[in-house]
Amino acid sequence: MKELFFSNVPASIAVLGLVGYFFGMAVVFILNPIKNAESFSVKPVDNAGKTEIRVYYGGISFALGAFLLYLTLALQTPIYSLVGGLFFSTTVFVTRTVFLFVDKG
Repeated sequence: MKELFFSNVPASIAVLGLVGYFFGMAVVFILNPIKNAESFSVKPVDNAGKTEIRVYYGGISFALGAFLLYLTLALQTPIYSLVGGLFFSTTVFVTRTVFLFVDKG
């Protein structure tokens, strides 16, 4: 594990940052879904909506973090995890930018 980290320190630090971010988001949305979702203008209409926020934002955040960590450990390099994080981030950025104009947000 130590060798893997020191084989590419900048990439390893970036992957740890990504994993920490996604795990942190998972905890935040699982423990307090309504308050945190409202900061993104998302509000559930009933308890099923509250569960959906926990599952989608919390669960998927956890899964993304775990998958990036898995990629790093399984392939013995952090580079593929960074590429995965880049795909995810770019997709979110492009979609959000396009729909800010479409939805006049």
